[in-house]
Amino acid sequence: MRAILAITVNTFREVVRQRLFLLIIILTAATLAVMLLLPYFTGREDTAMFKDLALSTATLAMVFLVALTASSAMAEEIESRTAMTVLAKPVARWQFLLGKYLGVVLALGVATAVLAALLFLTTYIRVYLDAWPRDRVLAFTFSESQPAREFQAKMLNNALATVPGSVMIFYQGTVLAAVAVVLSSRFSRVLAVIVTFGLFLAGHLSEFVETAVRHSTDLTRSVATWTIHLAPFLETFNLTSRLSHAAPDAGSETFAALWTYTGLAGLYALAYAVFVLLLGAALIRGREMT
Repeated sequence: MRAILAITVNTFREVVRQRLFLLIIILTAATLAVMLLLPYFTGREDTAMFKDLALSTATLAMVFLVALTASSAMAEEIESRTAMTVLAKPVARWQFLLGKYLGVVLALGVATAVLAALLFLTTYIRVYLDAWPRDRVLAFTFSESQPAREFQAKMLNNALATVPGSVMIFYQGTVLAAVAVVLSSRFSRVLAVIVTFGLFLAGHLSEFVETAVRHSTDLTRSVATWTIHLAPFLETFNLTSRLSHAAPDAGSETFAALWTYTGLAGLYALAYAVFVLLLGAALIRGREMT
């Protein structure tokens, strides 16, 4: 356990110290800031459009973080022979793999927390910017009037609706990170990056792919079917369209149902990550490290 913890902490430090890690977060923050000020000319749907684009932007940022950091977590250690130094100690290969994965997940958790704060803040401000001038006056007053309470609740509820979306983005990151770390333990970083992006697309387009190959040859349909079943069904974590138009009260049944679904999606993410890591433990056992 101590060995796994040490590898986890060391991997976390390596990931967050990468310039790429900080660069992606800064670029995402800058993109959200620009989107916050843009008019969308959708009538009274500008806030919904902003939330949709903001959640999609944060999702892409997480995918880039996973593909470009997790994909090198194991590959760099193996290619530089650093892994042999660690494995020369009483550390099993599965412990090394698990520690690397947990370190990446911990870094993704930090990135998600930052992204969640940005999504919450920018959505809160966007509701204010899209409101009528008479409502803006009520936004930051301490008045107990009904209009003031309603508008302040609208700002808060729209911002809170992005939180489960941020959690879902983290779930996607943990699933893709498991795949990327396992692939980088056996194959090159380039292949791990390509497959990670490919799985992201396949996980969101599985229904489209199934329909597209419906009238293809038996071999094509078989390959597509196996790919769809082995790839993670990432649409499970896609609540963007639902959350963009949602602003449920924190104590409402809708809000509770949203978080219940988020919890169940977390179980799926955990199960898939465990499956991939078990497969990775078997693959790394047979790899020559010297």
